[in-house]
Amino acid sequence: MYFTATDGTTGEELWAVDLADLGVALAEPFGRGCLGRRGFPEITSSGVPNVGSTSFSVDLAYARSNAPAVLLIGTTRLGAGLGNGCTLYTIPLVDLVATTDVSGRLQLPLAIPRNPSLEGQKLFLQYTIIDQPYGAYNMLLSLSDGLLVLVGGG
Repeated sequence: MYFTATDGTTGEELWAVDLADLGVALAEPFGRGCLGRRGFPEITSSGVPNVGSTSFSVDLAYARSNAPAVLLIGTTRLGAGLGNGCTLYTIPLVDLVATTDVSGRLQLPLAIPRNPSLEGQKLFLQYTIIDQPYGAYNMLLSLSDGLLVLVGGG
């Protein structure tokens, strides 16, 4: 977070503080998905990603109906262009598989353990959806935008 403040000596200056240092929880989409049968898949979240939360979920909309989807979870933000407007936004350490509903939506609960060492952890998430033959990536996959999740202290 950026802000201006004065230290009483040199006048007003630009300062920055990492939200992770404040124990703040955050879930913020970034980037853009790549085209699939129902448009551009979008990743969102519901609930607050705090340590010990059982109500946080990672959601998907505008994906192919009744399609397998994989939630990629990593700790490194990536911006690897895959061609045809598709970008891989993380190096996955964990993959969770689910299926979209008839409207192309998915709500995947993601409980966060009550472990204080997780506070301040940054995660980068993205969905990949089997979308043959409409997926922009090799006519096989569509990808959502990315989601930055900062685990808060609660």
